[in-house]
Amino acid sequence: MAIVELLKPVRGTFRVVGARWLLYMLAMLPGMLSLSKHLDEAVGKRPWFHDLQPPLDTLSTRFVLAQLGDGVALLLAGVGILWLLQLVWLGGSARVLNPRTPGVYTKVFKNGWQYLARFLRIAIIAVIVTAVLQFAISKLFGALSARAETHAWPFYTSYITLNMWRAATIFVALTLVGVIAFWMRMIAVDEGRFDTRRLPWQALKLVRRRPFAALLGQFLIVCAVLGIQAVALLCWRQSPDGEVWLGAWVLLQLVTAYVWQFRIRTALAILQQAR
Repeated sequence: MAIVELLKPVRGTFRVVGARWLLYMLAMLPGMLSLSKHLDEAVGKRPWFHDLQPPLDTLSTRFVLAQLGDGVALLLAGVGILWLLQLVWLGGSARVLNPRTPGVYTKVFKNGWQYLARFLRIAIIAVIVTAVLQFAISKLFGALSARAETHAWPFYTSYITLNMWRAATIFVALTLVGVIAFWMRMIAVDEGRFDTRRLPWQALKLVRRRPFAALLGQFLIVCAVLGIQAVALLCWRQSPDGEVWLGAWVLLQLVTAYVWQFRIRTALAILQQAR
């Protein structure tokens, strides 16, 4: 299926996008409003805050966050709730947007609850694989750092280039784990599987058969979503007006929801072609 066709709305697109956007608003907006209130009424009234010039450096950003009090706790609680309900949304959206399951387009979350237990088991597998990769990467770059000291590598190579490669390797590894976990969930929904034992091998087989579409394409979509979130963070660091940033954040979440809808439709099209 052409990318242009996948970009066009279909039956259920706006319901899926709206459901994700509403989910983000209900889970995250209370924390965001609390943070905005603390910035304006608490932190914003302190003399040192007025002397800060955007963009904030890392130390200043941490200091501001440390002063936000309950707003951060409320935001973190929203993140936890959001992660759980997002799994429900993903299962329901895959059902709604799947052309093989007509007639369920009005029931995004109702169709998603049946997949929650399976998705949580997949999350446990992803956490275990992530821990193993983190350990391996840590050992690898620890050995390289030791070699840099014993062989007197240049300062730039030892402390800057090596750390940049470490960060890039971790990012790529974690993103790939996330992509494989995503494919496991999509296969579980598409085939109606309750058993998760074969899902990792099916996902890896799909990636081997369709490396560009199933791996690189999904990797780029994930990078696009992370890029949108980075823009939201940049707006917060540089905007002197909290209301402007909050409005930009709400709009960016709507864009993110549409990108996620595109991701699901792309995955369903790939699975259909792979049969």
